[in-house]
Amino acid sequence: MANELILIVEDNERNRKLVRDVLQFRGYQTIEAETGEEALRLARERRPALILMDIQLPGIDGITALGQLRGDPVTRTIPVIAVTGTNGKTTTSRMIAHIARADGKLVGWSNTDGIYQDGELVEAGDWSGPGGAGRVLAQPGIELAVLETARGGILRRGVGVAHNDVAVVTNVSADHLGLGGIHTLDQLAEVKATIVRITRPSGWVVLNADDPRTLAMRRQSRARPFLFALDADAPGLREAQSEGGRAATVLDGDLVVLDHGRVDRLLPLLDVPVTLAGLSTPNVANALAAAAAGIGVGLSRQAVLEGLRTFRPDPALNPGRMNVLDLDGRTVIVDLAHNEAGLRALLKGTGVWP
Repeated sequence: MANELILIVEDNERNRKLVRDVLQFRGYQTIEAETGEEALRLARERRPALILMDIQLPGIDGITALGQLRGDPVTRTIPVIAVTGTNGKTTTSRMIAHIARADGKLVGWSNTDGIYQDGELVEAGDWSGPGGAGRVLAQPGIELAVLETARGGILRRGVGVAHNDVAVVTNVSADHLGLGGIHTLDQLAEVKATIVRITRPSGWVVLNADDPRTLAMRRQSRARPFLFALDADAPGLREAQSEGGRAATVLDGDLVVLDHGRVDRLLPLLDVPVTLAGLSTPNVANALAAAAAGIGVGLSRQAVLEGLRTFRPDPALNPGRMNVLDLDGRTVIVDLAHNEAGLRALLKGTGVWP
């Protein structure tokens, strides 16, 4: 990528100089803008390979400017998958991106670890808000955007896109209550439902039917329902199919997709490493959600199978989430487990919790 053109959008001269000097030292060409309006003009005239956009700018802000670039005919056709939920959204978004790459797509995605392009970390940090969405969609050549969408970002600045093609909600449980005016689980669910309300009618909302608050979100969307559940008898799975939707669940130890009575057996749980042969029930749910999202956005069945087979619970593909390590003959499990539901799931997966 060296010697390619990068547009720096920053109203602080010192910051612009710092970024300019670093990039030019690395062999890149740079152009600069101090306002969102100027950035739009230069982006359309010069077609830079990358745009580094400040969020707070005089005139239109960086989020608005990126939204307008998203409306450009060159970029507006990029399919968008938005993923939210209390637990599992990072693993699910990583798994979806992995499946899409198995289908040969150039994928950009953002999550709490950073911004990625085609498997490479572009910028580290928590980019699960609208700024991350804008940065992903501004990357050149992107064929699919996978956006982790956290509660805090939605409350402070919104989602960062006007529409998505697939929305995934993994679950709703107690986390960050008391912050940003959100004090109850019902209020938290209302915030997370934002992404299903902007799913295109031709798209899919992938919802956890084992979670009543998540299941109820299907009534807030014009898109088709694609429900997933560990329990094949979960409420809503049959109803979703009668409404023109689909369902993903587990039957006889296999991940399956149900479509109007037809059962498509994807893979045995034993062949899906992230599930630890089915012991990690949260990751079984995440795998179901990722498969549903991949199918919903039009990825090939073969890519879905390949992605599920090769997504391993290790620090390379899913750092900090149920990583199983062998250290001097001892098995060590590393997991973020940042709230009560996450800790309970970790203990159940290791057999410590009954």
